[in-house]
Amino acid sequence: VLESPGKVVLSTTALRTARDALRVYAPLAQRLGMQRLKSELENSAFRILYRRQHSVASSLYGNDVDEMKAIVQVLTSRIEQLLRSDPVFHDQIDDVNVSSRIKEPYSLWRKML
Repeated sequence: VLESPGKVVLSTTALRTARDALRVYAPLAQRLGMQRLKSELENSAFRILYRRQHSVASSLYGNDVDEMKAIVQVLTSRIEQLLRSDPVFHDQIDDVNVSSRIKEPYSLWRKML
């Protein structure tokens, strides 16, 4: 990492490693069932290779991750209640289970492309 006034310049080795992580190691981790490692590799490489886009995608979440998790929890339970209270839907199935997650900045950015 090279620093100049007001700017951080990464070495070619750091950029190459980030590219490899995004293109080779993250897909490999996914194929091996290592979802957490895949997400960490993608987000680290995303932060290095696409600084501006990472900043924008991360800003959509705000600073409070716990608040976002609380919102997801409320929405998930509300959707589950609505599905359970719908008689037509309820007659067609045995049980309702709604799951949710907060997307990582890289995953959100890819969806927006």
